Amino acid sequence: MKPYRVEAEQESISQTGIEFFYYDFQNRKNYVSPHIHSAVELLWIKSGEYQIFADDRELFAGAGDTVLFRSNTIHRICSQTQGDVGYYVFKFSPAFLLDLAGPENRGLYLLRLALNTKDGKSVWSAAESQANGLRDAFGVLVEAFEHPSHASDVAMKVGASSVILALLRDLLPEAEQSAEEPMPGAEAMRRIYDVTVYINQHYAEALNAADCAAMAYMSYSYFSRCFFRITGKSFKEYLNVTRINRAERALLCSEKSVTEIAGDCGFNSVSYFIATYKRIKGTTPFSVRQHRVEL
Repeated sequence: MKPYRVEAEQESISQTGIEFFYYDFQNRKNYVSPHIHSAVELLWIKSGEYQIFADDRELFAGAGDTVLFRSNTIHRICSQTQGDVGYYVFKFSPAFLLDLAGPENRGLYLLRLALNTKDGKSVWSAAESQANGLRDAFGVLVEAFEHPSHASDVAMKVGASSVILALLRDLLPEAEQSAEEPMPGAEAMRRIYDVTVYINQHYAEALNAADCAAMAYMSYSYFSRCFFRITGKSFKEYLNVTRINRAERALLCSEKSVTEIAGDCGFNSVSYFIATYKRIKGTTPFSVRQHRVEL
């Protein structure tokens, strides 16, 4: 078995900020193996039923549904339907979102669409996708992709922007109404987002809140308050959850020992790793290893 792969940024994303294609399960295995990337990814299901794993969450989606994977989410997809089924994939870089947004809103938009938090909405049903405009926005992308014509590159960007707009309009009102206190300013949110990206890239290293606060040009106390307000976790808890999620995938997808995985994921003590794993996941690493399945 192979561990999850860190997916390299495709040339189309590097050059234009977006990528769009159709993934057809015909003549393929019935799953997409675990992978992770910095781009935000959306699936618009054309046909079939799917079981989806996004970090520690199990999701289900069917025809007409929309699925969102935020940046640095380890995800895999299993088709529950045989035959010619598939879905459209739309990826965009956080930089593409920043180019669309005004300076005062960039941090908030990144928070809602790119920052990987366990409470963020990830699946919109077919009815919801129709009501909030996602279906029509994806229709623009599909038309430009399947019937390219003069200025279809512009049409692709218009469709991409429409999909992002529909998502933001759906996510922002609920977030603003439920807020107990004002969110940190746009610049603070951008800096906290950059720190979360850094954590996801360097989770195996010795990280601490003080160093990351300095990296974000924020005082320790202000950084800690902003980090908790934006992510819903303390710095230490966010780091531990990130490490444990990576460890879970290694337990499921590699032959490494529990001791090796603990070290690879930044834990100096195996006993602390086991205790942290049990607290976050509700089970032990050894139990996960015993019940793993072939991917």
